[in-house]
Amino acid sequence: MDADDVTLVRPRERATLAILVTWIAIGLAIDTRRHRTDRSLDTFFTSGHAVLYAGWVASAVFMLYLVRRRQATGLTRFAAVPQGFEGAVTGAVLFGFGGVGDMIWHGVFGIEVELKILFSPTHLVLMTAMLMLAFGPVRSSWLSKGRSTITDLWPAILSTGVIMSVLLVFFQYLSAFDRGVFTTEVPKLLGLEELIRVQAISGVIVFTLLFFGPLLLLARRFKLPPGAGTLAFAVPAVCNFIFTDFKVVRLSVAIVAGGVAVDAMLALTGRISAPRLSFRLSGALTPLAFWGTYLAVTLPGNSIEWPAELWTGTVAWSMLVGAAVTVTLLPPRDTPDSWTD
Repeated sequence: MDADDVTLVRPRERATLAILVTWIAIGLAIDTRRHRTDRSLDTFFTSGHAVLYAGWVASAVFMLYLVRRRQATGLTRFAAVPQGFEGAVTGAVLFGFGGVGDMIWHGVFGIEVELKILFSPTHLVLMTAMLMLAFGPVRSSWLSKGRSTITDLWPAILSTGVIMSVLLVFFQYLSAFDRGVFTTEVPKLLGLEELIRVQAISGVIVFTLLFFGPLLLLARRFKLPPGAGTLAFAVPAVCNFIFTDFKVVRLSVAIVAGGVAVDAMLALTGRISAPRLSFRLSGALTPLAFWGTYLAVTLPGNSIEWPAELWTGTVAWSMLVGAAVTVTLLPPRDTPDSWTD
């Protein structure tokens, strides 16, 4: 191997890890479906766990192979970890500890169902480990000198979709993708209507941050190629379809359609010659494209049950959140070094 092969992640290695973490995301969706639908679940050893942990084993073995391969060239200890995969290797180790802890937890406290699965401490450890694993292809792409083409970037884009999927699973109690947010009629009883709408509004705002934060981070480094949004959003769409027990077809389609709309908006804002302005507008307008498409897909055969001020204001809030994300990722150019300045 030449010097670059020793220190950096090669494209084939990045692609392999992206596929493996997608395997883990599918396993997570299958396991979540079981926890959501089977109230009689009483064992740790399930088909969902089998898929999930097999994906982790494959990922861990693959990264161990990469480390040993570099150790054979004379690198030792942390220097043998490919640059960009440091967090992923740590995530693989953390996943192992989380898995053992989860088995012990289930043995002591039983098997969680419904909301409790999202707050179990061992599940939160596993969530953190999965995010670290999925960030490996993104981080290694960031460090590479690859071009902004779908051929070079698809592993990072696919892994970004995995990050979105993991976050979708663990924030599903706010999800806008298991029922039509703007079109679901709610009971006008004891203030329940207002409470449900507040939860739905929170879901739109939170998922704007969870979905567009990772995507805009990638857009901060690269000019995203056509198809990037579609590929990224396809992963949470598939996972959403699985863990909602294959019943939420239209809303899962809405996620993919939103990704197509995001691609169109990125192409439009990408024509702006000023990069910083282009990035800011991407942050504001891609959530508009996504949620506007979501509404267009969910509306046929239904009617908007919200007052105009609420649904238009909620979409406007998503735009403000997206714009704020770009300010966080790309601060103003003349930011002082300290408050005293």
